Formats: sequence, structure tokens, C-alpha cells
Amino acid sequence: MEIIEAIEKLKDNHALVCLENRALIKMEKDKVYIWHSQWHSKLSRNDFISLFQQNTFEVYENDHGIDMEKDEEYYAWRNRYL
Repeated sequence: MEIIEAIEKLKDNHALVCLENRALIKMEKDKVYIWHSQWHSKLSRNDFISLFQQNTFEVYENDHGIDMEKDEEYYAWRNRYL
């Protein structure tokens, strides 16, 4: 999916996987949180669009949601996908 579709999914409280970077992406209060195996980042919506516009995304299905306070979900995702 392209960046515009990805932003709409993030607005709907879904998590995404960036296929090129193998990063997990989540949006909360107009900030985009990105988790990668070697780095983490928090970007504004506009910065995310400008930096990731050439990438493709896939919706990450997670029955329990992603808790912004914990990294356990991230590491579980990392072990599953990386």
C-alpha cells in the first residue's frame, strides 16, 4: 500500500509494517512511532510522509494491540518478522 493509504490506516489506529525497512509503525496523537530492530523514532505526520513516501506498507494484524508503554509487543513482532 502507498503512503496515503498507510496514513489512513494509521489514523484508524492500525499498525503497519514498512516492507523495505522491516519497521513497525503506529500513530498516536499526530505523532508517528517507528520501531526497527536497531532504532526507534518518533516523527510528525508530515516528516513521516516526506521520509517514507517511496516505501510500501502492509497492515500488521495484532489481536492485543500495541501498548506504547511497553516494548514486549515490539520484541515479539521483531522475533516473528526479522
